[in-house]
This record gives sequence, structure tokens and C-alpha cells, in this order.
Amino acid sequence: MKAAWLKDPALVSERVGGLKVLERQLFLLRRAGFERAWVSAPRPDEDLRLPEGLDVSWGAGPDGEPRLEVSGRHLVRLAALKEAAAGGPARWRDEAGETVLAVVGSGAAAERPLPPGASVPLSAPLRGGPVDSWLMREAVKGTDGFMAKHFDRRISLAVTRLLLDTPVTPNQMTVASTAVGLAGAALLAAGAYGPGLAGALLVWLHSTLDGCDGELARLRFQESPLGGVLDFWGDNLVHAALFLCLGAGVARAQGVLWPAGLGLLAAASASASAALAYLHSKKKAAARKAAGPFFTGVAEVAPDAAAAERRVASLEDTLAQRDFVYLLVALAAAGRLPWFLWASAVGSPLFLAALLWLRRRSLFV
Repeated sequence: MKAAWLKDPALVSERVGGLKVLERQLFLLRRAGFERAWVSAPRPDEDLRLPEGLDVSWGAGPDGEPRLEVSGRHLVRLAALKEAAAGGPARWRDEAGETVLAVVGSGAAAERPLPPGASVPLSAPLRGGPVDSWLMREAVKGTDGFMAKHFDRRISLAVTRLLLDTPVTPNQMTVASTAVGLAGAALLAAGAYGPGLAGALLVWLHSTLDGCDGELARLRFQESPLGGVLDFWGDNLVHAALFLCLGAGVARAQGVLWPAGLGLLAAASASASAALAYLHSKKKAAARKAAGPFFTGVAEVAPDAAAAERRVASLEDTLAQRDFVYLLVALAAAGRLPWFLWASAVGSPLFLAALLWLRRRSLFV
């Protein structure tokens, strides 16, 4: 099904999550695969940001064409829209009994309940209310590590809320967070307690702010291949600089050269692992041929995929997680940064070896 009818839109010009309500509804329809949409209201006088590939008609509704009717007084999760578009005639109601989705076509419509949390009714005020809370859950990644999920996201989402209605773009946020991380790595090269702790804290701040670019992109529908690549390599540039500068700092503090070699080993192994993950993600993104995140990991592995494929995806997710930064801060505070250097020099090559082993059959495909 390629046609949708947005019925009785409400609060069309109100903003939530960096977009006007109507803009968000139309972007969701396009992401769900629809190519044509009717809006049962005149086109607003103000400028609208409309999704590419969606033909929008205003005022009158469709005439007899099979379609998905979507309540303009609700926001609906993308997964619910896709499920409805893929099925036959049916009607989905929310917990209050209001019709949110209806597939109109030949045959009797089955009555189905919407899954909990699949929609939210639009009611003022949008900001700071139930709609805002419902929407911000859309910005969270399912592959976050424990610390990122329970601590970092709380901070990054608060920052993202402040940025949503500003001109700051996701790519600008990526560059800013990368600069913070590189500054922190540079401080680690000093080989002294104070700069080392400050550097570790800046790397933690980079790790936290690094969530903002993806949150902005997901909430504003601004994901792009360039943004995904910039985010991926920005993170890994910080990781490589962290290992190199930490090795140099420990070497300076101890008056010997071999710790610099450990840092080089960790940086080289981490960069090689990143390159393998990048090439694999690039293949998946090309095959997907749709807007969305560049790096998906286990999120894009089919449930019936081979065990080796799932293990590789799990390893790639580990590469994307940032919980290790809490260990860095703790060891910096305890004056034990050489321990982190040793752990990195051992763990990074082992991670690379595991990735190479699991990818051995597809490296040259």
C-alpha cells in the first residue's frame, strides 16, 4: 500500500521535537513507505519541510483508492504504520477506543488494538507534556550499553531538548563532540595526575555528547550517509587518539618508551576493527537503500540469521558502545592510568582477532 490519508490534523503548526506536528506526521508516512498522502485540511500558510518522495495533496481526500487512514490527532510509531500498511482491511484503536489507523479496501475491516505505546494523542501543551516524553523515547538506541542507557542518555537527551529548535545540525554536534574528545586525549599525553584526570573527564563528556547528534538526527528525520560516516569515524578518531596519547603520557611519566608502543598497538588494533565494521556497515547501508542509521549492528540482523552473523553483529555493537569510558575516569581518579593502557593493549588486539575470525569467510566478498 502506497497511499495514506491524514484525517483531521490537529495542532499542525505546533512544534515538538524540532518539527511541526504536520511535518512529523508526513515524514513518518514517508518512512513507512508511502508515496502519496492526502491531508484533510488546507495547506498552512507558513513554510513546511516536506519529505522527498512523498506527493502531498491538500483539502479533499482520496476517491475510492485503497489507503491507510491515519488519525491527524495522534502521533504513531513507525513500526505500527509499517505493520498496518502491510496488512489487509483492519481498524486499530488506542486504549481510549479512538480509531488511530484504518486500512480501507475491499473486504470487512477487522478490529485490532494498538500495542501499548504505539501512539499518543496530541494535546497541548506539547512541550514538557506526555507527547514530548513519548517522542523522546524515539531518540534512544536499543543497543546502548548499561551506563550509556542509565546515565549518559539522561544527560544527552537534556542537551538535545535544548538544541532541537536551534540551527545546530547533527553533523555540527558530531564535530563539536569529537573536538572535545580530542582535547581530552591531548591532555592525557601530559603524563601528570591533574591533566590526566581532566583529560579522562573530557573524553567522558565527548562520549555523553556524542549521543546528541544521533538524537537530533532521529527526532528531526535528518539521518544521512555523511552524518553516519562522520559520527562513526569521529568516535574512532577519538579512540585512536586516546590510546596514542595515553601511551605517550605513561611513557613520559615513567621515563621509558615501551608504554608508547602499547598505545600504538591499541590504537592500530582499534582502528583496524573500526575499518572492518565500517566496510560491513557500508555494505548493509547500500543494500538497505533507505534513510536510516549508518551503523545498525544487531538491530538489522534477521532473527533466523546464522549464529556467526549474530556474533559479528554483537561484536560490532560492542565497538559502538562507550561504557569503557567510566573505567578510564575511575582509573584516572585513582592514579592508575597505566592499568587502562595495559587493558587496552591486550583487549584491542583480542577484539580485532575475534572480529577477523568471525569475518574470515566474507572479508573478500
